[in-house]
Amino acid sequence: MPDSKNTAYEGLVYQVAIPTPLRKLFDYLPSKSKKTLQPGLRVLVPFGRRHIVGFIISIKSGSSIPSKNLKRIDKILDEQPLFSNKLLKLLQWSAGYYQHPIGEVLSTAIPKKIRSANPANPISQVWKSYSSSDKKGLISLRNSPKQKGLLNLIQKQKGLTKESITKAGFNSRAIKELEKKQLIYKQTKTKPLGTAFKPLSRKNLKSLDLNKQQKKALTAIIQIEEKFKCFLIDGVTGSGKTEVYMQAMQQQLCKGRQCLVLVPEIGLTPQTLFLFQERFECPVISIHSGLTDNERLAAWNMAKDGSAGILIGTRSAIFTPFANLGLIVVDEEHDSSFKQQEGFKYSARDISIVRAQEEKLPIILGSATPSLESLHNIATKKFVPLSLTKRAGNATESTKIIIDTSHEFLEHGLSERLLYKIKQHLAAKKQVLIFINRRGFAPTLSCQKCDWIAECKNCISQMTVHIKPPNIRCHHCGVILKLPTNCPYCNNSNLESIGLGTQRLEKFLQARFESIPVLRIDRDSTRRKKLFQSMLEKINTGKSCILLGTQMISKGHHFPNITLVAIVNADTGLFSPDFRGQEQMAQTITQVSGRAGRASSPGEVVIQSRHASHVTLKNLMNNSYSDFAKYLLQERLTTNMPPFSQLALIKAQAKQLGIALSFLKKVKIMSVEISSNFNDQVTSIGPIPAPIEKRAGMFRTQLILKTKKKSTLQEFIHLLVLRIEDLKIPSGIRWSVDVDPNELT
Repeated sequence: MPDSKNTAYEGLVYQVAIPTPLRKLFDYLPSKSKKTLQPGLRVLVPFGRRHIVGFIISIKSGSSIPSKNLKRIDKILDEQPLFSNKLLKLLQWSAGYYQHPIGEVLSTAIPKKIRSANPANPISQVWKSYSSSDKKGLISLRNSPKQKGLLNLIQKQKGLTKESITKAGFNSRAIKELEKKQLIYKQTKTKPLGTAFKPLSRKNLKSLDLNKQQKKALTAIIQIEEKFKCFLIDGVTGSGKTEVYMQAMQQQLCKGRQCLVLVPEIGLTPQTLFLFQERFECPVISIHSGLTDNERLAAWNMAKDGSAGILIGTRSAIFTPFANLGLIVVDEEHDSSFKQQEGFKYSARDISIVRAQEEKLPIILGSATPSLESLHNIATKKFVPLSLTKRAGNATESTKIIIDTSHEFLEHGLSERLLYKIKQHLAAKKQVLIFINRRGFAPTLSCQKCDWIAECKNCISQMTVHIKPPNIRCHHCGVILKLPTNCPYCNNSNLESIGLGTQRLEKFLQARFESIPVLRIDRDSTRRKKLFQSMLEKINTGKSCILLGTQMISKGHHFPNITLVAIVNADTGLFSPDFRGQEQMAQTITQVSGRAGRASSPGEVVIQSRHASHVTLKNLMNNSYSDFAKYLLQERLTTNMPPFSQLALIKAQAKQLGIALSFLKKVKIMSVEISSNFNDQVTSIGPIPAPIEKRAGMFRTQLILKTKKKSTLQEFIHLLVLRIEDLKIPSGIRWSVDVDPNELT
């Protein structure tokens, strides 16, 4: 007779995903409430010594674990699943494809507010007064004017939220005392679900006239009804891609279907939000990291219950549940911001395509500089190409000139020819955009006596000098130190800031053009939301000014009065160690150049370079981005790099370089063993230190895996990850998998 203590459990079992680094599901017994549970619900479960929020993934009969070792679900947190079956399937696919623990993937997909045991549907708490108050309690208020004042206010307003009470000048102590005296009570209400937004009326639609190319693109999109098709709008800057998006969205909104618009940067969200709110008579909401937890949850619920017609968001918005999604738009699809670089390393662009496929709906990718992957998908007939080669309205293509600065005298990084052109355009009451992809005052602080250079102790990188406020910062790990006045080695006070940053150039331009406003737009100057918005409002007045900034101003913004764009240092991407370096540099130059001449006034683009004869710059000056992309694709084919091969990185970090490399050497041995089962179709390169070798006190190493087919890579990595998890990994090592890496740094 078998030992009953070791007998596997044969009853009903729920498989729960828990946000831990473990790549597995956990078996739990039903809760004592005996409610029928569905996949997609959140539950509170015991996990070790903690109680943690998990997600039901599936229900099965029996478990290989003995009944005495199975724990019971403590609490069911939701009435209805947070994810539909299709969205839950997408999230499971994402976890498998990117080789990331399913519990952490599901946790990433929901607002932070409900990663703990808070209700998914927001609740409101209101303090009310009893209809007949206790006389003893009222008498006790004679010597408590503050409490008496609060009671009178609650009675007058017939109930107040804590936020309203605080705004009125009362504190938590007054509330507690009134509760204690049984004069007020707290009433908790769950916010009712919103009703689906009202479909737009075709009679009230606002739209601009389309040119022939725009009409052709729109016709192709709106012919697709409730089935998957991926369109790539390859449109030059200013060609009216956004108008095509909006008219395609109108068709869906008129049918009561929702639309999701993904943008790469938070900085684009307010402008896009305003544009869509002006255009459409339906609720338009946004989701991005700049919102508070409550704001984010409220927007998430509006999309889920169908009360919002349009959601505009950054990459994490792709996981938002919708009541009736009809169209997805990914603007600036080439942008590297769509790839998450830490934790769950997913591509929002690629997941959006899989989601559209799963939910059987059309998706539009748009860019003036499409990624090589998307152009390859056009060539292999996976995407439908839609071309917009003409600028909308009366706008014409800008003229381009390149200034060779290798033998020029530069004043704060600007040549005399460029300064003269800036003066000309400002005199014509136009706006000028100067692009320099370096924040701060200067990239280097050096001692003129002993050649000491300010370096980050946590990273192998130089500290950047900032003037407002005065400090030195590491742009890799975020460390901020007081700006030194003396060299820490020789005590010399002659410290020099070397190189050019946005703050330094701002100071020079303000002195050179005293009567002209200089608006610096970078991550430092736009940390405050209202300040960035006020700068955008100043620019949109059309008054003469100089815009100075980093990549934040290269994407998506429409400033009609900019007639001169200057790219101060175009050389940074020419010699990048990353295989995508030249592609990204070409995209940046093309995108920045596209900010000029977007209205009736002709535009001019000036590019400064110390390597003016470089083949990449010549190609960009003399040919279109499309022609240059063909050249790059041929180069990638020759070198067998993406999109003609598939890459993944196994990354390891440790406080000592040798420990991280030693760990990856073991992984390399395992990868070679597994590769023999795949007829050696998988190539491994490394392990090697990452190009940015040390960051935030950790040495970074990587093992590069390369195959021809996605399916081969997926199967191979799955087996390799299982083997890695069986290793006894030292506590000081952190490792991760990056499938389809956007960069090798």
